[in-house]
Amino acid sequence: MSNTTLSLPKIPPLDDTVGAMQIGAACATFLFGIGTLQTYNYYKLFPKDSALIKWVVCVLWFFEFGHTISTWHAVYTVTVTFYGQPQEIDVPQHSLVVTILFSATIYTIVQVFFANRIRVISGKWPLTVVCWIISVLRAVCTFAMFGILMHIAHLSQVATNYKWVMITGLSLGVGVDVIIATAMCYCLWRIRDSGVSATKRIVDTLLVWTIETGLATGGASVALLALFLVRDDLTWIAFYLVLAKLFSNSLLASLNGRQHFRGDKEIVNLNTARSPTVPVTAPTRSIAFEMSTVTHSVTDFTMAKDPERLRTLED
Repeated sequence: MSNTTLSLPKIPPLDDTVGAMQIGAACATFLFGIGTLQTYNYYKLFPKDSALIKWVVCVLWFFEFGHTISTWHAVYTVTVTFYGQPQEIDVPQHSLVVTILFSATIYTIVQVFFANRIRVISGKWPLTVVCWIISVLRAVCTFAMFGILMHIAHLSQVATNYKWVMITGLSLGVGVDVIIATAMCYCLWRIRDSGVSATKRIVDTLLVWTIETGLATGGASVALLALFLVRDDLTWIAFYLVLAKLFSNSLLASLNGRQHFRGDKEIVNLNTARSPTVPVTAPTRSIAFEMSTVTHSVTDFTMAKDPERLRTLED
């Protein structure tokens, strides 16, 4: 009786392909759980928010849910359905490509939301409009990548023929994140310089939140772009799968963070004009923090024309 030895094809290391995908999917799922908890807390804590904000939170959660399902379908397909067939890793799975649609929508919603806060705090439109334009251009590039991946045979073709599309989209995303974070910090710092001690404590908290969310989303975007530029494998996909979750969680955290100010019954009004000798007819800005109702608002009014016009950060 002769001994027979089965010779199995040697599979190359999959750390920078399947491994990166699994790590990204696991981290993304963890962040989806946090986002789900934040969504529940939002509807529980702020039932009186505007219908628009409630719809934004709802849409974000459903897109995150679709993103998570699509991600795990792609992971299952690569690791189970095509197990032992490393050549299939280079074939773009349609479920993985669909995550691009969810991601593009999430990026756009969150960046438009935060860009609008620049307008609310500063009372000026130009920078907000610039951020909106860049966000739309990024969305166009992302949707273009979706169309490309649906029609190419191998992922390696992206790095050779369509690399510029992805680099452009990622660069625009990093740019708008930096602009939004910098502008928010600048506007809040100007308010802080002109405020009383109670208001300074509140603005300091808002500054910390702005920096934290900017570092989370901007840092992940930079890491994704850097890995895509310097490496020829798929290690960048781990950051890609996590990035959408970081965006949605940053928006939810900024909304739920208002709970931090509850319980204090005072209203602090701050005139942010640099000089106390400004005539009453000159346009000034003031900021009002109403602790009892969790309202952080910024006014931009002309005393002679409309002294009661109020814009809130929740608009």
